[in-house]
Amino acid sequence: MSSRPWKSLVSAIASRSGEAIERVIPDEAVAKIEELTGEPLPGDRRRFVRHLPEVELDEGLSDDEIAHAEARYGIRFPPDLRELLKTALPRGEGFPNWRSGEEAMLRDWLERPLEGVLFDVEHNDFWLPEWGPRPETLDEALRRAGELVAAAPRLIPIYMHRMIADEPCREGSPVFSVHQTDIIHYGFDLADYLRHEFELPDREPWPAEVRPIRFWDVVRFQEARWSKEPVVFDNRRDVLPEQEDQ
Repeated sequence: MSSRPWKSLVSAIASRSGEAIERVIPDEAVAKIEELTGEPLPGDRRRFVRHLPEVELDEGLSDDEIAHAEARYGIRFPPDLRELLKTALPRGEGFPNWRSGEEAMLRDWLERPLEGVLFDVEHNDFWLPEWGPRPETLDEALRRAGELVAAAPRLIPIYMHRMIADEPCREGSPVFSVHQTDIIHYGFDLADYLRHEFELPDREPWPAEVRPIRFWDVVRFQEARWSKEPVVFDNRRDVLPEQEDQ
């Protein structure tokens, strides 16, 4: 995508910053809630308001600033994310500041996918068959899982827990929503993700195939994640996935 479409897209994002959007809980979700609670869900509780992310746009990153961030944090911005960040740097709660953000916070952000996998290995008996036999001890299982995540493409935060892989370093990779091993596609590419997150018009139809990302196979993660119940959520950051609108 050239710089011109990115300019129009970031302008549309800024125009909807913090906008309140009224939503209705889908019938299938209402049925599940009523099944779990054993009580009907009142009509006034089926409606809720979602606030779009509040964002300001700073001057885009220079080539030198991008190179500095990549070298400091050991990542590679895919070409489309690079062009977006060169067009404008989103700033606000939940957006990583690659220009002047606190280094410890950004490093912590980059480690969250690893933390989530390790949490589920320990507390939810998570293990993928393709990882080989699960080690007999928890320490060995955590060590092996950590090695596998370390060898996988790194996930770069875009906003909150929405992330994009740095491999392959090509335009058009999907954006993930990541909470522990509950990993789903939130956009088939970066532009689609932004239209989804900010509820912008002109979203294209979902393609028949989304680019696969090595290791981060959403189907396999979902199968293993929800194969055992109940599931333990990591709320050490005081934000459960229901609150994050995954």
